[in-house]
Amino acid sequence: MECPKSCASAYRSRLDEYDSLYSQTHHLHRLRTTNEPPSEVEINYVQNSVLRAIQDDMDNMDARLAELQSAAETLTQERHKLTQYGKDFKSLLNPLRRLPPELLMEIFQHACASDAWVDTFSLKETHWVIPRVCREWRAIALSCPPLWSSIDVVLQSDFPNTSALDAVLSRSGTNPLHVRILVGNDDYEDPHIRDSMARLRAHSSRWRSLETTLENDAAELTFDILHDSYPLLDRLDIFVERSFSYTSPDLQKIRSSQYPILRTVSLQDSLVFEMDLPWAQLTTLIFTKDFSGGLMSYNKALRQCPALQTLQVGFLSHLELLGLRQDESPLVTLPALKNLDTAFEFPFKHLIVPRLEEAHLGVDNPTRDDQEALDGALISFQKLVLRSECALTLTSINLENIRVRGELLDLLALTQNLATLKIRAIMTLPDGEPNHEGMRTIMALFSLLQVPPDRPYLPKLRHLSIDVSKHVHWPYFPSLKKHGNLAKVLQSRWNVANDSGVEKLRTFRVGIFGQCFDDEDSGSRASPLQLDRETEEALQVLMDDGMKISISVGIKLARYGADYTRVDFGNM
Repeated sequence: MECPKSCASAYRSRLDEYDSLYSQTHHLHRLRTTNEPPSEVEINYVQNSVLRAIQDDMDNMDARLAELQSAAETLTQERHKLTQYGKDFKSLLNPLRRLPPELLMEIFQHACASDAWVDTFSLKETHWVIPRVCREWRAIALSCPPLWSSIDVVLQSDFPNTSALDAVLSRSGTNPLHVRILVGNDDYEDPHIRDSMARLRAHSSRWRSLETTLENDAAELTFDILHDSYPLLDRLDIFVERSFSYTSPDLQKIRSSQYPILRTVSLQDSLVFEMDLPWAQLTTLIFTKDFSGGLMSYNKALRQCPALQTLQVGFLSHLELLGLRQDESPLVTLPALKNLDTAFEFPFKHLIVPRLEEAHLGVDNPTRDDQEALDGALISFQKLVLRSECALTLTSINLENIRVRGELLDLLALTQNLATLKIRAIMTLPDGEPNHEGMRTIMALFSLLQVPPDRPYLPKLRHLSIDVSKHVHWPYFPSLKKHGNLAKVLQSRWNVANDSGVEKLRTFRVGIFGQCFDDEDSGSRASPLQLDRETEEALQVLMDDGMKISISVGIKLARYGADYTRVDFGNM
């Protein structure tokens, strides 16, 4: 096969002949530059010599081009094969091939881990896809019981498939099971549902966690499940449909002896407190929304939990909260409680927690009623700290969507061992006006953090995060950046002497977002938190030295309509 270069050479001499036809000395030059008619001899020459030769050469050229195009297509196909061969052989060197089976098992488990509901018996789910990749992965996946130990079941006539359920139970080996049962809308007397649940309940001795729902149509089946014995059950989550109605005997059949090592319980309705669960051994108790049984049932449960270390209380409706605020139930002491997470003031008013270490107060996206419920929480929390004498044990406070007031500074002054402080402050009063007291409190907090020569404020603080949202007030911002105040505060909390008793502030984050109101002349349309060069340089030195800093500002300027300012600075 000749290359394109040799093909061009083969036609070079003939092209030279055609070029000569255009020379001024050629006898056809006169006809090309005028409209004179050609002679018979010239006509015969052009038709039989010139045009025929050109056509012959074009036919030959087309044939050669076809050969070259065929050769190019062949070479392209061969190159594609070589590329694929290269990929195939490079895959032989993939580090994944050299991973030991036990490490692949860990990777597979992380890939399948999910807190969300998973369709355990759908072939599209990860734990079914992995075994179809290759023989080696299939062998590893089938010999990895934890991969098959989370079972989410929907109670309906066509689900789950019996063979799939048997396969999952078989592949889980003797590993503890994590079971979630979702109530469907079918007839629970259906033989298929009964048979599937019987197969699953035959392994109840391996259940480590159980999440289920009490619903009228499935009540009998659900209570049958709760009446089983669970020697390995560590966590129990019970959700209750609003329309669900049941009698005490249904609950009283449940005995604590059925749950010998139960440690975590999540309940949606306080009436389920009538169950004889092993309250005394619980370390984590989670109450979600509906408290139809009222405070009495709530306190009754808490008094039975002397070993409780974590208490999480979900939000109550506005009407329920009003009723609980008027309740004068006696205080409940939780001697082992370390973590308290609540969305309103109520738990703070009825507890004594002498060993409290971490407190979270607030809720995401509060409604107007929710915000009203949160307003009294800060004072109630301060009273709890004083009543429990736990100020020195507190190491972490997280206040979320709280209308900050001056009491915050008094509360923080009590916590000499606080290491983490997170505040998401709402700067809007109930009437929609800016919260001036809240802004002054935040600014005062920054000032107090600067280490004085005598008594430091929050001496053990290592992590500080403050978010200010909704209405923010312009005149307060210059006090934060004026004369490098921000840099001075952070420098004082970083450059502390080893023997001063003050911890280095390791991370500092501030976010300010909302609409800015300025009833005083700002004198500039610049961002109220635009850092000057001197401050940025000082903060950069701290970041280079190891401090983590993040400053984010996004403010709509009320004076200038829809103008927004944006500042982002830091290394987080």
